[in-house]
Amino acid sequence: MFAVSGRRAVEGEVSRPVRTVGRVITVTLPEEIGDIDGSDPATDETKAELAGKTLIFPRGLTVAELHDRLIARLKDDYDVAHVDLELADDGSVEYLAIGGRAAGLGPTLPPRTVAGDVATLALDQADAAELDDDTRYRLLTLPATPSAEQEFAGLLRAADETMEAVTVAPDSDLVGTTVGAIDATVVAVRPDGQQVEALPDRTRTLSAGDVVYVVARPETLRRVAAAAGGSGTTAPLRADGAEST
Repeated sequence: MFAVSGRRAVEGEVSRPVRTVGRVITVTLPEEIGDIDGSDPATDETKAELAGKTLIFPRGLTVAELHDRLIARLKDDYDVAHVDLELADDGSVEYLAIGGRAAGLGPTLPPRTVAGDVATLALDQADAAELDDDTRYRLLTLPATPSAEQEFAGLLRAADETMEAVTVAPDSDLVGTTVGAIDATVVAVRPDGQQVEALPDRTRTLSAGDVVYVVARPETLRRVAAAAGGSGTTAPLRADGAEST
């Protein structure tokens, strides 16, 4: 752990967003922190706590390493579920958006998740009377109707990736692109006015009006959404431009 005067974060103004102070690097977060589409919004309190905050990291990190360390710090120390972060070549923060965690037990646990030693339950008085103080119970969360969709949602909440539906504009770079060429996981496509095609073949060609359901990290989702909207943003394609197998 590296710190200045025994602290992990430095408040106040600094001359540069990223600078070396002795044996450390300081990174200042922006005053404006965005929300991630498709993710539960972070609380206003969390955003206020992070806005303008300066965090400290060891000197000698590459930009990629600093990117990963900063995301891990936000998740571990501030209970943030998803982070969309872009750093400049000098390590300064160019863009930051965060997503919070869903409240309650149900949304945070996938089906068949076993509780720990202590759990708080809300139930009817008649049911509570049936519980024995000297008996150990095994608590298990089950969906009302087991389905692949519910299990997928539970797993997705625990992952770094999230899902977003984007509509392909007529002037989008995605028009004529195959599903397999996009550097993200496409789980479904809904053609304009038609039924959803789940797990489309990677050779399927996208057309204007298609709604594409993409699972990826927030920064990749943002680029896919911008490209789908015809903003002139280049779609994030696989490095060789070929379809994955």
